[in-house]
Amino acid sequence: MAKTKDASERERFTSPTSAAPVLVGFDGSEGGRDALELARVLSSIRGTRCVVASGLTYGPVPVHRALGDEESAEVEPLFEEARASLEDPEVETHVIGARSPARMLVECAERESAGTIVVGSPQRGKIGRALLGSVAEQVLHHAPCEVVVAPHGYAAEHHEGYTKIAVAVDGTPESKVALTRAEDLARQAGATIEILVASDPVVSGIEAEFPSDAPSSMSDVLEAALGSVDPALAPTGKKVDSGWRQVVRTIATALAEGCGPDVDLLVAGSRRPMDRFLLGSVTKHLVTEAPCPVLVVSHAA
Repeated sequence: MAKTKDASERERFTSPTSAAPVLVGFDGSEGGRDALELARVLSSIRGTRCVVASGLTYGPVPVHRALGDEESAEVEPLFEEARASLEDPEVETHVIGARSPARMLVECAERESAGTIVVGSPQRGKIGRALLGSVAEQVLHHAPCEVVVAPHGYAAEHHEGYTKIAVAVDGTPESKVALTRAEDLARQAGATIEILVASDPVVSGIEAEFPSDAPSSMSDVLEAALGSVDPALAPTGKKVDSGWRQVVRTIATALAEGCGPDVDLLVAGSRRPMDRFLLGSVTKHLVTEAPCPVLVVSHAA
C-alpha cells in the first residue's frame, strides 16, 4: 500500500542533532535577553551548545575578520552578558554587521549548520506576548532551520525546562511534521504533549494543501493525531473554536488562547515551496499572539 503524502513527509523529517548548535541573536535589548533565556533552556533540553551572534553598529562584518580595539570594546560587553545569561563562560561568539541583522543572522546559521535560531521580541507588545518585528519576521522567512521566538518578558524568570508542549495540528503534512518535532522535544524534556486543533474551512481550503485521505473534520483530525503520538508522552488534545468564515487571524488567536498557563512551548508547521521558508499567515499571526515561546518548524525539503 502506498504511503500517504503526509506520512512520507513526516518520516523524512529529522529533528536537529546535538551537533547542530542553537544560534541566538543578541543586541543588548530586552528582546535579546528574552532570546538568551530561551536559548539556554533549549540548549539544555537538547544537550547541545549555544552560539551567540551580536552586531556592530556598522557592517557587514566578515565573521573571521579580526576586530580592532574599538570594535572589541563595543561588542565584548554584549558577549560577557550573553555568557552570564547562558551560564557558559566558554560560549562561542560571532560578530555580525547590524545594518542587515536578519540576513547576517541567517548567513551565520548556514555557516554554523545551526539546528535552531532563537530570536526575541524586539518591541514591547501586549504583556506576556511576542510582538513580531521586522528582524524576527525576516529570519522566519529565510531561515535554513527551525526558528523559535521568545515572548516579551520571558527573561524575567529563570525557566527550568518544559513540562507541557502544545502543537498546532490541522491535518496537513506541515502539521504532521510539527507533531513529530514536538514529540522529539517532549521526549528530550520529559514533557507531555497537548494537541490543539483549530480550522476555518474557508481559509484552510485556500491556504493549505490537504492529502486526499486527510480527516474531514476537526474531531477526526484530533483523533488521528492523538492516535499517532507515543502513549508514553501522555497526549491530550482539544478543539478550539475559530468561528466560521472568519479571517486568518481568528484561527491564530484561537490557538493562542488554547494555550493554558501550563504550556511551555507551542510548535507549529510552515510551508516551504522553492526550498525557501515561506511563513503561512496563520503561523505568522500565531507567533504574535501566543503567550508562550513558539517554535516554527522548517518544512522537510
